[in-house]
Order: sequence, then C-alpha cells, then structure tokens
Amino acid sequence: MRDRPPSHDSDAILRAARASLNAQRGGGRRRGGGAGGVVYAKSFRLRGPFAVVAVLGILLLLSPLLLMMALALGVALVAVAAGVAIWLWRAMRRAQRMAAPVVVTSPDQARGDPLPELAGKTALWLNAQRIALPAPAQGLADQIGARLSDLGGRLGGVPDTAPEAAQLRKLLSDDLPELITAYAQVPPDLRATPHAGTSPDAALANGLSRIAGELDGFHHSASTPAMDRLAVHSRYLDYRYGDGGQTAD
Repeated sequence: MRDRPPSHDSDAILRAARASLNAQRGGGRRRGGGAGGVVYAKSFRLRGPFAVVAVLGILLLLSPLLLMMALALGVALVAVAAGVAIWLWRAMRRAQRMAAPVVVTSPDQARGDPLPELAGKTALWLNAQRIALPAPAQGLADQIGARLSDLGGRLGGVPDTAPEAAQLRKLLSDDLPELITAYAQVPPDLRATPHAGTSPDAALANGLSRIAGELDGFHHSASTPAMDRLAVHSRYLDYRYGDGGQTAD
C-alpha cells in the first residue's frame, strides 16, 4: 500500500475540520428549518397570547391606583384654579376700590351733620383744595387738617346745644369755605398783587391762621374736662396714698 504524502493528509484534516465547524454553526443559527426551528416557532406562538394576557392583567390590577392618582391630580388642579380665581377676584375688587373716586363734600353742604362727621368731611375737603393754595397757606391747611383729625374722636361727647358746638359748626361750615372760595375766585396772576394794604395770598394766610388759632382754643377747651378729671383723681391719690393719708390695713 502506497503511502500518501503528508501534505495530502493535512489538507484532508483541515477540510474535515472546516466542514464540521460549518455544520455546527449552521445548526445553531437555523430559524425556519429542522426540528430546532420548529420548536422555537411553536414556543413563540405559545408565549405571545400569554404575554398579552399578562399585560392586560397588570393593567387591570393597576387601574384602581391609576384612577385614584388621576382623581387626586384633578382635585389638586381644581383647588389651584379656584385659589387663583379667588386671588384675581380680590385683586380686581381692591383695584376697583382704589380707582373709585373719593366723594368730597363741601363743609357748607354738611352743616347739619354731627360734629365728628362735619370735622372729617371738612378735613377731606380742605386737603382737596390744598394743591391750589400757595406754600404758606398749604402749611396752615395741613395744621388745620391735623387739628380736625385730633378733635374728631372727642366731638361726639359735645352736645349740639352747647355754645362751643355752634361756634365750631359756623367756623367749619361757613367761615372756612367762604375764605377758600373767595381766594379761588381771584385770578392767579393777581394773587400776589398788593390790594387794600395786603395781597390775596397774605389775606388767605392770615385767615387760615385765625381759623387754626380758633381750633387750637377749641381743642384746649374740649380737653379741659378730661384734664379736670385727671387733676381731681391725682389729688385723691395723693390724699389716699400720700404721706398724710390713711392706708387700709
């Protein structure tokens, strides 16, 4: 028997190895042919419906939780929307109140009002006239307005039949408006012009100073009863608890 060359044997071995490797690779990657492919396709067809059923079951289990989350989100959105609406409504009402013009009543039209209301309306009216007054008169107008604010809380206890009440009512409802009205009727270019030994500006300042002095006097007289009560009570405390007084055991 003739011997084969070594090269032929090595070539045959390599061809056999490649064929075996190719056969193994071909069997592992087969999708549609052979017994392995058939089993894989059947298992996929069986698993598909079960996967759909499993997904539906999970959704059914989670549906109450999802519904509760949706309701909670809806309630939160409604609450936020309601809060914003209420805030906008209040802001609009506040803006309307601020934009609404303040009704200023002339003191001569409020002469029959109670003294506290007459004092308050006079202060508002005088503040509205302030811009048309010269600088010295503006300071006096501020002084009169401050004094009227101080008196307003104490005028409720003054009887209308008291002489002081009648005097204050005439001062606020007659004298003060007539002074301001007479000055406003003078042309602006003539208000600093000397006339009858004075000028309209000076006459206005003098009249306002007189009214401010009268209000100061009324302020003092209105405070006299309270100061008298304080003095009497202080003397009583000196007598009761002072050095010469008797103390309770």
